[in-house]
Amino acid sequence: MEMMINSDADISVIPIDVVHELHLQSPQIPMIVGQVAGSMPATYTTIRASVKNKVFNMPVIGVRWFDMPLLGRAGFFDNFAINFNQSGFTVTPT
Repeated sequence: MEMMINSDADISVIPIDVVHELHLQSPQIPMIVGQVAGSMPATYTTIRASVKNKVFNMPVIGVRWFDMPLLGRAGFFDNFAINFNQSGFTVTPT
């Protein structure tokens, strides 16, 4: 799945359908999340993710209405050095 890196996001956000399709063994905790346009129901859980051949645990929030999945700081930024510049960015496992 392609995801946009978002250093403003505390936690990664993925479509709730993906959370259900993964048949996760970790607890799925219902919650309400806020955003600029208001609030919406969501599900908090943890997934095993793989980026650049590095496998790690990453907390995610699954939501029903979201256009672009986001890679937030929790889990992802803990495992990678992300360098932004005018021409793009680099992601390096730590």
